[in-house]
Amino acid sequence: MKRIWFLLRVATINVVVLVALVAGIEAYFRATASPANLDPGGNMIWQRFHPYVMFHSLPTVYTSWVDRYTGENIAANVTTNALGFRDAREFSTTETYEKSPDERVVLFTGGSTAWGVGASGDDKTVASRLEAYLNEAQDEVTYTVVNMAMGSWIAYQQFIGLDLWGRQFDPDWVVVLDGANDATVVCASSQGVGNPMYTAVMRAYVDGYLGTQLQPPFYRGWFENELIRHSAAYRELTGKKVVPNTLQIDEAKSDAFLQRVAIEPLEARESFSHTAFYIKSQRAVADLFDGTKTLFAFQPFPNPSDLEFPWTAPGVENPAIVQRDHMEQVDIGIKALPDGLRCGQEAFQTQPVVYYQKVLLATALAELVEDLRVKGKAAYYINTGPWFPADADGRKAHFIDAVHLKDSGMDIVARGLAEQVLEADGF
Repeated sequence: MKRIWFLLRVATINVVVLVALVAGIEAYFRATASPANLDPGGNMIWQRFHPYVMFHSLPTVYTSWVDRYTGENIAANVTTNALGFRDAREFSTTETYEKSPDERVVLFTGGSTAWGVGASGDDKTVASRLEAYLNEAQDEVTYTVVNMAMGSWIAYQQFIGLDLWGRQFDPDWVVVLDGANDATVVCASSQGVGNPMYTAVMRAYVDGYLGTQLQPPFYRGWFENELIRHSAAYRELTGKKVVPNTLQIDEAKSDAFLQRVAIEPLEARESFSHTAFYIKSQRAVADLFDGTKTLFAFQPFPNPSDLEFPWTAPGVENPAIVQRDHMEQVDIGIKALPDGLRCGQEAFQTQPVVYYQKVLLATALAELVEDLRVKGKAAYYINTGPWFPADADGRKAHFIDAVHLKDSGMDIVARGLAEQVLEADGF
């Protein structure tokens, strides 16, 4: 009997010591760990799921950008509405915006460049500067520019966004500034033709949890999932099914974010059919509102424009001939891509796939606008690249990276777009 009490005493002491050790460890981490880890908040790509458009930016405040060319931190004071749009108005799918008799509404859309990544303040974005230029140039009407651009969106998401939230404004104009996302998402990020960014990771999670389960688990740790996979007894006793991992990862990319390395397998040559999807999306934008004028602007890039669009360079005597010859070289280049080259980081780093995508998208967009005008649509096209300095250093001074603009670059684009709108409106 004494031995039993002795063993119980030893066991009790060990349990107390173990509990004390665990409590001490927990107390330490509670005192030192960041409280933010308890808040699920958003992820590191600033996106949140939303029906129809797949995702939108988190409604939050952004305080700085990084100039990738100079290493400079650019202070910023950026706010968004509840849906993550960089606009002070709250958007609704059911309410109606009350326009004044002399008001003309411009819906402005695009990706992160149009949204305003790189702009130091909400008054420095292309949308805000466009509104200022439109109203400073005349006093007959009041232009209201609504910023409906969203980071990472491709053209078809822009179309859906305009349909969901743009109708409330009864727009007079739709101004589109895009090109980068449709040129990179399909192959450089290997999300597939017609697919938005993050398609691969969303598909793996949705199919894994919802597509294979009658009662999909909300919580499922790796250990339990492996136990379900290997233990027939556990499966029978719990009635649970394994969650399959269908993620395919771009092994050549070192980015730590799963959203950016999950891919949809695609051969590089197949990716160029995305041009047709891009044009389908832009045609849908042009047909969305009755009596609305549409300006399609292909966004600028820090590379001198005469490298990608030499027919737009100043002083070219026969732009049509230069364009024809250049497009022939692009076609030759596409056909010369290595057999079996897969989309993803390898194609992005070793082959000019994005360059070809941009040229195809821009030229197809110009042709679309010509077709729309023949059919009586009030549609306009401009490639904004030639608005920037021709030399590489002077050009990069207006950019913070390969896609996004500084305040000065935003202003250049806004001023040029305003001139196009005012001319079309007869001012």
